[in-house]
Amino acid sequence: MAGELGTGYTSVTEAHATVPEDKARILADIGANVEDVDASIRVLIDSGMSTPTLRDVARRGIDLRGTATWRSSMIVTAFGPWAALLFYAYYGDAHFKNLLESPE
Repeated sequence: MAGELGTGYTSVTEAHATVPEDKARILADIGANVEDVDASIRVLIDSGMSTPTLRDVARRGIDLRGTATWRSSMIVTAFGPWAALLFYAYYGDAHFKNLLESPE
């Protein structure tokens, strides 16, 4: 969705609507908040999602491209230490010593 939205997006005031009355109602609801809505949509396009925190971060000039994407390395980084801790808790210190010893 963010990809489609980002194609040629300039402002909410330039958006196309199949029903002109809908556009008029939406713009009336937006009122003087056009810049805020445009900023929210820009955050959505750049990061793939838009939250108050992300909008605040974007206002501070931080690049949000790819924020909502994840990689498998993130899972390993997040859960790897916990898995090692559970392994250690279950098998104990003696098993680790056996793993570290080189076979002769």
